[in-house]
Amino acid sequence: METASSVGALAGRKKLVNPNSGAPRWRTPFIGVPVRTDDEVRDGPLAFLIEMVPNSVLPPHFHPVDQYQVFVSGSGTLGKHPANGIAIHYADRHTAYGPITAGPHGVAYFTLRAKTDGRGVFLSKPGAREQLKPSKRRFHMIDGIVLAVPPVLAELVEPVTEQLLGAEGEDGPASFMLRMGAGASMRGPAPSRSGGQYYLIVSGALRHDGSDLPVWSLLFAAPGEPAPTLAAGPAGAEVLVLQFPVPS
Repeated sequence: METASSVGALAGRKKLVNPNSGAPRWRTPFIGVPVRTDDEVRDGPLAFLIEMVPNSVLPPHFHPVDQYQVFVSGSGTLGKHPANGIAIHYADRHTAYGPITAGPHGVAYFTLRAKTDGRGVFLSKPGAREQLKPSKRRFHMIDGIVLAVPPVLAELVEPVTEQLLGAEGEDGPASFMLRMGAGASMRGPAPSRSGGQYYLIVSGALRHDGSDLPVWSLLFAAPGEPAPTLAAGPAGAEVLVLQFPVPS
């Protein structure tokens, strides 16, 4: 299982200029290293955080791999869909989406992929639509995910699993919210019938392999690994599970 603490990752935050929009943004690598060419795909997860400046726009595009995007701060839109507070977007490979438009205070989102690719293919690029290949074209957007009031979370008696998308044991994409009180522990959904899973801490903290993992830390479970056992810190924890479909 791969892990990335937000404390260590955010030390590598870099301000860049998006070559497709010309707007500045910050990019923070968490897990994996991007490939060198647009059309290359390799095994292994890739996860990073994007923080966009107010009112900036990322044009419509697609990727050759399945991906999640989790909006964690600020506000904005993805196409016609609102992305306020905590929101989840899933798109199959070769499924176009966008534009992503940041609100008046900017917007921050994680991009999570179970396989690693290069840059997206922008629809405004000549020949872009000819590069689209067959896929199931699944697109899901879940907005308005609510976090618990901190003392309410800490005093939660029993861990709770809330289904947000799909269901455990299905072959398609699935997402869950796990909520644990102070010091509680629980086992995550089994990754065996999936293309891999990310665990994103959105509130509180986890204790994993002797290390503290605060808000915005990540874990990645590959399909062949056992379901992880999660242990909440003294304030409890709320963790999003983002499960990829079984590769077809």
